[in-house]
Amino acid sequence: MSRADKRSFATEQALKDALLEVMARKRFHDATVAEVCRTAGTSRSTFYLHYRNLSDTLDAILEDCFENLHDMVGVRRGDTEASCGDCPLCERVRNAGKYAPIFDDDLLVTRVVDKIIERYQHTFVGRETARGRLTPEQATAILLFQISGCYAVARASRRAPGAWDATRETLDAFIVAGLEAPANRRMPPA
Repeated sequence: MSRADKRSFATEQALKDALLEVMARKRFHDATVAEVCRTAGTSRSTFYLHYRNLSDTLDAILEDCFENLHDMVGVRRGDTEASCGDCPLCERVRNAGKYAPIFDDDLLVTRVVDKIIERYQHTFVGRETARGRLTPEQATAILLFQISGCYAVARASRRAPGAWDATRETLDAFIVAGLEAPANRRMPPA
């Protein structure tokens, strides 16, 4: 990475961190570019060299947030895939760290879920349709159901921590049974 690239990367990171810092005090929809620039110690012109607007910045943060996660929509089938309890989505939301302002903002729920679906739809739908039990439309519907539910439960557990292990085990069993259900149903004659 060249020196200019390193500076550009550092500036973009500072702007993303500044947006998260501002969001720790107020909701995303109430944040302003001027406030983010003040927090980052940069000018508005510098901001606009890197991002078109705050939504663009938020999208970059969401990409960072989910970048290093393995197949977060996998569920346990034998010992070959991750369970919901090991699911990085659940753990990322429950142990949010610097991303907590995103997960705590009720107005961003749909946007975050849509970003997760966008990132993992191809893998999940491909895997589930390859098993021959679901159409792409059915697999997409199950993915939306699973991600929305996991996200909602993980957010709720952040607000009211309790018996997460028992909750996780119940969700694991529900998801595995649900994904196995198409194999047990009678398919209508063609």
